[in-house]
Amino acid sequence: RNFINNDETLIIGEYSFVAYRLLAKVFNKKVRFSKMQDFRIDVNNVLTLCNDKTRMIIIDNPNNPTGTVISEKELIKILNGVPKSTLVVIDEAYIEYVNSKNYPDSLNIQKKYSNLIIMRTFSKIYGLAGLRVGYTIANKELIKEFYNYQAPFSINKLALVAAFNAID
Repeated sequence: RNFINNDETLIIGEYSFVAYRLLAKVFNKKVRFSKMQDFRIDVNNVLTLCNDKTRMIIIDNPNNPTGTVISEKELIKILNGVPKSTLVVIDEAYIEYVNSKNYPDSLNIQKKYSNLIIMRTFSKIYGLAGLRVGYTIANKELIKEFYNYQAPFSINKLALVAAFNAID
């Protein structure tokens, strides 16, 4: 099984991190682009686009390039509105720069929603963009499945040392 089968789709915002669109094209995956209102994810449009063939929804929060955020209420609305088989991925690359009081506590929400995947990076806050160091938080079964798709030697020694020093 592919992580996203050929008959399945993924949903991303019409204005979102360009890598999502590029990777979908490289791997020949079908993308449905959700509309944005005032440069914010239109949660209702995301839910309208979602169907039984939607494998994944990717939301960069805060959005890259617009800087807008979805609130905790909006994230929960998405999670409650999609099937459990639809993965909701929140890319929180810029989380350390958020000052919105409505920003979701994704770590706490993830405990309730096993289809929520959180991605974070050391690229922005620690200036390690060139080293490509990040991490994913998901339920144990998904993490086990991710190992099947991990590239060998995905992190080098220099990046590992830098990441450990950044944490310290």
